[in-house]
Amino acid sequence: MVSPTRTDSLYEQIQPLTTVMKNRFVEWFVGSALNHGTSGKVWYKGYTIAVPTMAMLDEVGGGFKITTGTNTWSDGRIYFAHDNGDQAGYEDSVEQFTHDSSTVISIFKEINVTTGSYSLSGFTGMATGNAGTTATQNANSGTFQSLSNVHCRTGDGTTTSQLETDLAKDTNWHMHRLDLYPANCKLTIDGTLKATKTTNLPQSGMTPVFYQAYGSSSGGTGKQGAIRYMEAYNR
Repeated sequence: MVSPTRTDSLYEQIQPLTTVMKNRFVEWFVGSALNHGTSGKVWYKGYTIAVPTMAMLDEVGGGFKITTGTNTWSDGRIYFAHDNGDQAGYEDSVEQFTHDSSTVISIFKEINVTTGSYSLSGFTGMATGNAGTTATQNANSGTFQSLSNVHCRTGDGTTTSQLETDLAKDTNWHMHRLDLYPANCKLTIDGTLKATKTTNLPQSGMTPVFYQAYGSSSGGTGKQGAIRYMEAYNR
């Protein structure tokens, strides 16, 4: 009798059975609704001022979209939190990804790029503030206010700073990969290394985050960003 061909398990496809797998998370942002809210759901949806609109896009590969309010510093964000209800303000995040040996990959875009608005994806420590404030542990990338180009952004809990790349802001989908090490944070976009940042690196664990903000001088309608893939893991 001929034995059927053996196919490696998903675990074996990622790493050998002799190695204990570290934390790993994958989100495709598909289906009719985001897996959020109470009763053990994955994501926490938060905001600062005006209530944003957050919903799955009803189109092929559309992902999950955040539309902010029109008040200055209106925003919307999704991340892991201890209280998975949805509310204004900040909830202590679940920070299981290490600050110096982890990776986060996101495919996202800013839908209406304007001066003042910004879209960020990556890691953050939300216990002390939003994804981009100076008092936050963070390592993320995307667009930011008046900067002309996509940037790598890190914060050590006291100071947050940006390092611009040579990639101009646009409204296209891009794959962002952030690799965190003890001495630097490397940003790779669409397979090309774009930045190696060595200042103001995070000093403690963080959570995956996607963040869209109206900013201080946006004007007009609410600002929109969308994400269709996120992966995070400890190495």
